[in-house]
Amino acid sequence: MSTRVLTRRRVLGLMAASAVALRSPLAFAETPFTRWRGTALGADAELTIRDPDQKRARRAITDCIAEIDRVESVFSLYRPASSLTTLNAVGSLDHPPADLVRVLSHAADVSVISDGAFDVTVQPLWDVFAGGATGSALEQARSLIGWQRLSIGRDRLAFDRPGMAATLNGIAQGHVTDRVAETLRRHGFDHVLVNLGEFAALGDRAADEPWRIGVGWPDREGLATVLGLSDRAVATSSPLATTFDTGGGDNHLFDPRTGRSARGWASVSVIAKTAVQADALSTAIAVAPKDAAETILAAGGGLEAVLIDGGQRVVRIRA
Repeated sequence: MSTRVLTRRRVLGLMAASAVALRSPLAFAETPFTRWRGTALGADAELTIRDPDQKRARRAITDCIAEIDRVESVFSLYRPASSLTTLNAVGSLDHPPADLVRVLSHAADVSVISDGAFDVTVQPLWDVFAGGATGSALEQARSLIGWQRLSIGRDRLAFDRPGMAATLNGIAQGHVTDRVAETLRRHGFDHVLVNLGEFAALGDRAADEPWRIGVGWPDREGLATVLGLSDRAVATSSPLATTFDTGGGDNHLFDPRTGRSARGWASVSVIAKTAVQADALSTAIAVAPKDAAETILAAGGGLEAVLIDGGQRVVRIRA
C-alpha cells in the first residue's frame, strides 16, 4: 500500500477517532466506548461501539472479526483460495458465494448508470501498470475489459474470454462494511461507527450529535471539510490513493474506455444509505466525466457528494 493511501486513510479517520463531544445528557456523556483496530481487505480498520456493556461489545466485535475473515475469503485478490482469485484464475466459478453474486450484480448496475465508467474487469490494467509495461501489453489488456463479458448467475460466474479478470477494490470494502454494521445491529447496538476503509454509522455518536468524518485534501495534510454521519455511510475515491508514477498521472482509477487513468476529480466522497452504494458511486464518479457526477449520484441512490477538483475547489452536490 502506498504512502498516499495510508495518509488519506489517517486523515479520513481523524475526526471520527478524536471528535470532541458536543453538549449531551450527562448519562450519555458517561457511556463508554469500546474500540477494535485491525485491517480489512488491506485497509486500516476500526470499530467503535458506544454502549455501557463493554463485555457484550467485545463479544460482538469477535463476531465482526469472523465476518471480516469470511468476506475476505470471498473477495481478496491476495488469498490464493478466495472465490475471486479462483474466478480470475479459472475464468469461471460454479456455485459462487451469495456475497460475490450480490456484489457483482450491484457492480453491473453501477456500470449501466455510469455508462461503463465503473467496470470490475479492469484488473488486467492493474497488472500492466504495476509491472511497468506499456505499448502492446496495454492494448492486450484493453481487449480484455468489458463488464458485459462477465456472465453473472446464482449458480455460475464466467468470463467470455480467456485472460479476463475482475477486481472488486471499488466496491468490496463497502460490502464488508455493511456486513459488519449489520452484525452489530443484530447484536442490538444503536451507536456504532464502522471504519473498514469506508465508513458506516449506526445512530449518533451521542444524543443529537452525529459521528464526524473528516474528508482530507487529496494531496496535502489537513481537512477539506467535516461530515456529520447518522445511519448513513460514506466512501472516498481519489486518483492519488494509489499511483504508479511519482507524478500521479498513472493511478488506480482506470477509465475502461481508454485504458488510461482517470483525469477528473481529485477526490470524490459520496454519502449514501449503504456503504456498498457509497463505495461504488464514489469510484464511478471519480472515473466518469466531471459533468456526469450529479446524474450518477442520483441514478445510484446516493444522497450527497463532496467533490474536490485539481484546483482544490470543494463542490457539494445533493441528489
